[in-house]
Amino acid sequence: MTQKKRIKPRRRYENLYVLEMSLEQLLAKSKNKKGIAYKANKDYSNFSKLCRLSTNITLSSYVDCADAFDMEVLIIHLPKGTIESTVPIESSHDNPIKLIARQHLATLLNQLEVVNVKTVEQQVIYLLNQEIKKSKGLVSWLKRIAYFLSRFLRQYGEY
Repeated sequence: MTQKKRIKPRRRYENLYVLEMSLEQLLAKSKNKKGIAYKANKDYSNFSKLCRLSTNITLSSYVDCADAFDMEVLIIHLPKGTIESTVPIESSHDNPIKLIARQHLATLLNQLEVVNVKTVEQQVIYLLNQEIKKSKGLVSWLKRIAYFLSRFLRQYGEY
């Protein structure tokens, strides 16, 4: 008689990461919970269950809940270990969902090379060469670029 292999149970949300707050947390912090539920054409008790991440939630239910908050849902599949090796993760014992701070999203996308940094560098060098050839207004143009880059770094953090 052969023994059956026991399948190791997976933890809920083991590989689930949410940017900023989950919809359940947004609902908990909201001042007008019933108004948000009304946007989704649900009564509050059903809507709060809808926004709760559970093992049996459907993707359409989650999208309906996000829609009530005027949000869209983006799903990105990444190789295992990419997120935790790239950005800091916030997690708590009472909430199994792992959170990523908004400013770390740019770092994560940069790590995945969604934007080819070499191409951007080449384009900047090309533009600088074009402006140097014209030489009119180069200093003011460089000041505008420096201002843009400083705002960008303040908003998204350093890579």
